[in-house]
Amino acid sequence: MKVPRGAVAPIATRGFGQRMFEAFCLFIVAICCMVLAWSQSRSTDLLDFESGAVILSVTGEYDVWPALALLDSDPHTGWASRRGHVAGNEIVIELPHEYLLESMVFDNTRAQEIEFPGVSARAIQIWLSTADAEHGFEMAAEVQATQGGRERFPLPLHSRARWIKLVIGSNWGSDEFTELMEVAAYGVPVGEVSPPKEVSGTYLTNFGPLYLEQSGERVRGCYDDGSAMISGRLDGRVMRLHWRESRSSGTALLTVSAGGGFINGLWYEDNELQGTWRGLRDPGDPRPPCDIDGVAWPE
Repeated sequence: MKVPRGAVAPIATRGFGQRMFEAFCLFIVAICCMVLAWSQSRSTDLLDFESGAVILSVTGEYDVWPALALLDSDPHTGWASRRGHVAGNEIVIELPHEYLLESMVFDNTRAQEIEFPGVSARAIQIWLSTADAEHGFEMAAEVQATQGGRERFPLPLHSRARWIKLVIGSNWGSDEFTELMEVAAYGVPVGEVSPPKEVSGTYLTNFGPLYLEQSGERVRGCYDDGSAMISGRLDGRVMRLHWRESRSSGTALLTVSAGGGFINGLWYEDNELQGTWRGLRDPGDPRPPCDIDGVAWPE
């Protein structure tokens, strides 16, 4: 049975008021879409490791508490200073490209306050540079992070940066360690995004020479004495990799610096963070003693 429907008036026969109302509705929809896109661009953590941020240097870190864990979006893992070096710690972070920063977040929620009372980072200076990782820094803000908590701090207008230096001046009283569990930044990109560098080459890492070959988004390689293999894919400048050795295997996330001369990342076994994997590109580009042809390209 057909249900009768009211006739729809052709557009040309609709009244002026109705057409203006429809145009206004379309305008409101377009504005909502623009606001949504604008808000989403400001809700993305620019310091998320998987977005391409990388730690270039740190004055010190303790065991399996690396500075790179500040960028893994997991408040259960973070950075700890060397024992007794609770003040004057510096961490330099490189963003994938230049941004106009609006705010930063410092998270101490999972710091070991029970074991080490006062271990949470406290006084933090935020320095920004658009020149390079060693020059052109200007202090944008000095904040006091919350003990055992998480807080978002607005930055001054026109806070542009490609490199961020955090100077952690004090904690809340511990003379053993200073800890900070997560750092986040929010803002919008400035200018055009530079394409990522080719990763093929040899890197002198903390696990011996790592040789990589790149084909499109696919990456394969070998490391150490050549018996250890690695393969995966490149997403922007982040490599998502699987590694395997004679008796063990796991995953790794490695980020390539803007100039392509440095890699830094985290490696996991049984889904547990084991530490960092980092090294400088060898300009002589020697190959480690391994048969790269024996390593299959990822499918």
